[in-house]
Amino acid sequence: SGISAWRGSILDCTLPECEGVKVVTTYHPSYVLRDRQAYPIFDQDIKRVVLDSAFREKRLPERNYIIDPQGLALEEWTQRLCEAEYLGTDIETAMKSKHIWCIAFAPNPSTGVCIPFNDYTRPFIQRILSSPAKKIFHFGQFDTEQLWLNGMEVENYIHDTLFMQHILAPELPRSLDFITSIYTR
Repeated sequence: SGISAWRGSILDCTLPECEGVKVVTTYHPSYVLRDRQAYPIFDQDIKRVVLDSAFREKRLPERNYIIDPQGLALEEWTQRLCEAEYLGTDIETAMKSKHIWCIAFAPNPSTGVCIPFNDYTRPFIQRILSSPAKKIFHFGQFDTEQLWLNGMEVENYIHDTLFMQHILAPELPRSLDFITSIYTR
């Protein structure tokens, strides 16, 4: 509920009279006038509107999500992820706990592999985390500490998107959902 959950999204208009029209959600201009901190976000959304006005279709990228690979598929994905040049890496944890639910890896912009964190998958995850692939985290300080608390070592951690966003655009939010809303389709 609310525009903040949808802003930055590229949607289809649901009204019968505007079938085939795409909509890019953003804040209302009067809200931006009342809250000047919203202007940099509004500005990013308007840039998306300008870029998207060049074509009618949404042109959303194809995504390939692999959830809970098992058996031979887990071994094959572990090998592919270990051989990747870069790996976007993120963990999901229980609130106020060191318990890790799962860890996800993205070897390229269109592929994501989510592996549950348990005793069976632990050796596969450790192989990936200690591989030569360069790891990019979002708030890696938290993620790497949680992994360490769970006995996992991370090698080749090279970037943190939260800190890069703060350095490149300190006026903008640094949350992963916001960064995703302005840098991806």
